[in-house]
Amino acid sequence: MNKALSNIASVSTGYCPHCRTVVNLAETIKLEIGCDRDKETDTITIRTYHCETCHSFVFSEREEHGYSVSLESEKAKNENRI
Repeated sequence: MNKALSNIASVSTGYCPHCRTVVNLAETIKLEIGCDRDKETDTITIRTYHCETCHSFVFSEREEHGYSVSLESEKAKNENRI
């Protein structure tokens, strides 16, 4: 699998309420680009974590950048995390 094109990485552990134990978490990264009422570009990164064992949702994080981010720079950042 090409790491540069992958948006799923297992880099953390957490408590799964379904398994009731500490497990590896699969991280999915979604980049949303939109415009506000002033026609300014807004970029939001949403990181969602699921249990690797039972695939239940554990938690998510939302990060608002407030500026335009290129998809290539986001991929490069994710590649360095893997």
